[in-house]
Amino acid sequence: KNRIYKSCLIALSITFLFTMLACAGSGSNADVDSSIHVDNSGTITGQGTATDPVNDIARAISMAKEAGVSVKIAEGVYNSENGIVMVEGVSLYGGFKNNNGAWTKDASAVTTINNVICLETITTDTVIDGFTIVSNATTEAIAVLCDGGSPTISNNIINAAPQLAPSSLTKLANGIYCVNSNAKIVDNK
Repeated sequence: KNRIYKSCLIALSITFLFTMLACAGSGSNADVDSSIHVDNSGTITGQGTATDPVNDIARAISMAKEAGVSVKIAEGVYNSENGIVMVEGVSLYGGFKNNNGAWTKDASAVTTINNVICLETITTDTVIDGFTIVSNATTEAIAVLCDGGSPTISNNIINAAPQLAPSSLTKLANGIYCVNSNAKIVDNK
């Protein structure tokens, strides 16, 4: 009985060892980042991976919706002429440094986006976190518009002063403008 027990233990140990080696060799890894990545250094045709990011937030949102993941955006300025239209279940996270495919959250990394739009399908499961959000407007300026949508807006710096408008229009500036919304607004400046 003792000899059978030792044989089984050895066989089990060998099986475990070969399984671990096979997983390591195949690149299977619990730390794989499945987010879609956006960086100004990327391309419109990028795959959205950490080493092949896209450079367009709208495309990244579309890719993330299809994959059921979030979007990480590297430091830099990302201007969207028509605003960033949020999609339910796709969260945006800014404030990342991309060091040749190694993405790290960094307090010194400033990610600037403009005119975020959250329509009625957006719930608090959709997060906008870690950005400087500005308004690029020629008339009324709204950095984040929640028109029926109720996202979680957290850890952002919000500056609604129009970036492209005359200073006389700054009285129309709204940092976060909510209509029929139950947005969760936490720790923003």
